[in-house]
Amino acid sequence: MDPKDITIAALGRPLHPGMLYDCRNDTFIPGVSLWDKDAIKKHMIADPQPCTSFNFAASDSLSEKASLLDVNASLKASFLGGLVEVGGSAKYLRDKRSSMHQCRVTMQYKQTTEFKQLTMTQLGSVTYPQVFDQQTATHVVTAALYGAEAFMVFDQMASDEKEKQDIKGNLDVMIKKIPQVEISGSGKVVLTDEEKKKVEKFSCTFHGDFALEQNPSTYEEAVLVYKDLPKLLGEKGEKAVPVRVWLHPLEKLDSKAAKLVREIEVKLVSRVEAMMGQLHEAEMRTKDLISQCEAIRASDIKDKLAEFHSKLEDYTVPLLHSLGRVLPAIRAGTEEQQKLVNILNFHNESSFNHSKMGKWLDEKKTEVDVLRLYINSLRDVPIVPPGPDLRTVLLDPKIEYVIMFTFTSLKYEELYLSSLSEYPASASESRETGTISEEALPWYSDPKICKRMRGVVKYSEYLLECFKLYKPIISYVSDPSYPGASLYMYHQGELVQRNWPEDITLQGVSEGVDRVTLRMSSPLKLPSLQYRVEHREAQGSVEADWTVTVTPANQEELTLSGLRPSTEYQVRLSLVTAEGHCQLGETIQIHTKEPSAPENLRVEEVWSRSVRLRWDTPTKMEGVSYTYSITYTCDGEEPKEQSSGSSSSTADLCDLKPGVEYSFSICTVLHNGNRSRACSAQACTRPSPPGKLKISFVCETSARVSWDRLKGMEGVPHTFRVTWGNPREQSESFTTYENSTVLSHLRPGTDYSISICTVLQSTGLQSESVHTTVC
Repeated sequence: MDPKDITIAALGRPLHPGMLYDCRNDTFIPGVSLWDKDAIKKHMIADPQPCTSFNFAASDSLSEKASLLDVNASLKASFLGGLVEVGGSAKYLRDKRSSMHQCRVTMQYKQTTEFKQLTMTQLGSVTYPQVFDQQTATHVVTAALYGAEAFMVFDQMASDEKEKQDIKGNLDVMIKKIPQVEISGSGKVVLTDEEKKKVEKFSCTFHGDFALEQNPSTYEEAVLVYKDLPKLLGEKGEKAVPVRVWLHPLEKLDSKAAKLVREIEVKLVSRVEAMMGQLHEAEMRTKDLISQCEAIRASDIKDKLAEFHSKLEDYTVPLLHSLGRVLPAIRAGTEEQQKLVNILNFHNESSFNHSKMGKWLDEKKTEVDVLRLYINSLRDVPIVPPGPDLRTVLLDPKIEYVIMFTFTSLKYEELYLSSLSEYPASASESRETGTISEEALPWYSDPKICKRMRGVVKYSEYLLECFKLYKPIISYVSDPSYPGASLYMYHQGELVQRNWPEDITLQGVSEGVDRVTLRMSSPLKLPSLQYRVEHREAQGSVEADWTVTVTPANQEELTLSGLRPSTEYQVRLSLVTAEGHCQLGETIQIHTKEPSAPENLRVEEVWSRSVRLRWDTPTKMEGVSYTYSITYTCDGEEPKEQSSGSSSSTADLCDLKPGVEYSFSICTVLHNGNRSRACSAQACTRPSPPGKLKISFVCETSARVSWDRLKGMEGVPHTFRVTWGNPREQSESFTTYENSTVLSHLRPGTDYSISICTVLQSTGLQSESVHTTVC
């Protein structure tokens, strides 16, 4: 790259004119110079440049901090790679939030005093030319802007997202108000009571180039420091430090000098910044979750998070070392930028990429949140983790009974954590990345386990309400047999019941269609307990009364009779104790069975315009009032319905079309309109017989026969079968489409019998025959 002058932020480093600087690793070379001190002092020009400015920042991103400090992309990359040791106000770059719950607003105060530079004549006469041969520096500081900066970082912790928004608003308003805050004659900050309440939980961290007797830690102290800052650089600015410097390439003075071959592309710096920001975010989230686990004493999850945090550190530290090695090499031209690209790509494909870390931490957060929700629902119940604390409670001779709500599914294999072992931190571009097997459904997302846990916690609430003499505790005893959660009962330190609550089963068993049997179970079989069973129709009013049945708690089955067939009911089960009535579980929906259907529907008789149906009566309908509904239809017509009483098993359907395929169905209909399933059959009606036969003429050997056209058979394809014969000869027949025909080759003087029927072309079904004779 063409050599050019560079401007960079001093970042608290003593970068005075005449000092040597290596842009390959952004470090200065102390104790070595091109000129002696007297020459530098002689050729130094100083110009006053007084200026004061303020800035405020609500973002904690490195980009925002770098912008406030005028840090360019190249210097930012060196900072990210651990090459730059910052001081003074620039320590603000390293002040990162420690928690996702931390709200932050920063105030920047910046003051400049003078601009110092070496004259161009001095640059041409080098006192120590051997510096060029040493290859330790690429640039020389030719000018510096002096002054000082201060950053006051205000923080407050929030408990939830809503409070976070409120705190951010308070911080923003009160920090921006600092320049206008008044100081009383006694030297105290003047605030209203409301303002004092807003700032009482603010904490302040000071990073500055000013020498303070004591750093501020509260809002009021920060205001007082702010008011004193303009005085702290001295009357003539003698305490000012370099805040911005100008660098001149040494290769312009001597071609033998070390060179800055290339700069890191800005887009790669942005990728490095994003990567390091994501790793820090994962660290913050992990620490927050560890704190939450400590609060609820969930050591199983805490241990997993601690393992992740340790592996994250093991990955991050060598990653920084890799960046610290490759950045100077790229700038010096000994490595291509692809080397940095390979490091970034390796990270994106590793198990430490933003997506995979975020997904796993989201799952841990959900798991912790679920534990907290259930713990909070059991108000004031102490948490006693397994181990010595639990044994102490169980062995306490003053405690007769212990009821323990325990989370049972916190110990399980973490495939993601196992995959992290594949990334000890090598960022080699040639290293192959592994894959993570698909995780099983987390226990807290399994619908069956969630349903069970809801039952367990409701049962716990019931026991706490009804049995005041029991000692309740919450713990974390793993038990794969009862996933999610379970209730344990201890009597005098001995486990006597480990699966509470047992499932309360309400099973509908058909005994006709107007009753169901409830099968109930309870872990408590105390003689003083009774079941209270209440039921009502589900479709009724929400204010409808419940029908109550009370039975001893040791009775396992109860039959509810007198119910409506094919009806949905709500049933709820409670235990009645000496202390009062407590409801258990959710309201259960049950159904009485639908009415039985007629069976074996069949067509017993078929005529041209009517049929007779027969069926077997439905079973298990004794004492139930019902009728039959018979539906029949054919193509092109709307279905028709006919009713029949429950005592019938046959029905005649009339006014049908001749020669047409009909579908028939029958079902049972209850008095409330509910119907059974349908039983079906099909049949084709016979065609209409030919009309009246007529003999038109007769001769010795032939005769003409005609008949009337059919009525009701329009559109139904059909033919006529004509049969004739005499007692001495075999009968003959033929088929015709016409309604007349001539019979020939007859014997003179012989009596012939003639019969004609209609035949359906589709099925060959024949009508009744029409007869006549001829001689």
